[in-house]
Amino acid sequence: MNKRHIGTSDLHVSEIGFGCMSLDIHSPNSSKLLQKAFDSGINFFDTADLYHHGENEKLIGRSLKEVRNNV
Repeated sequence: MNKRHIGTSDLHVSEIGFGCMSLDIHSPNSSKLLQKAFDSGINFFDTADLYHHGENEKLIGRSLKEVRNNV
């Protein structure tokens, strides 16, 4: 997966992002999808606190906890 440098920071993000708005916060498959995306080289996950009143962000946090420093 190609990465892009963000401005003058030391951040590099995948050219392809994973939109998290439609994740089902009650499905175990959502965590599997997030992990599969990361394993495929995606480290840019688009979310917002208004998706399911913040539960979407909590799901992403739990699912990617072990690789947090890489996303």
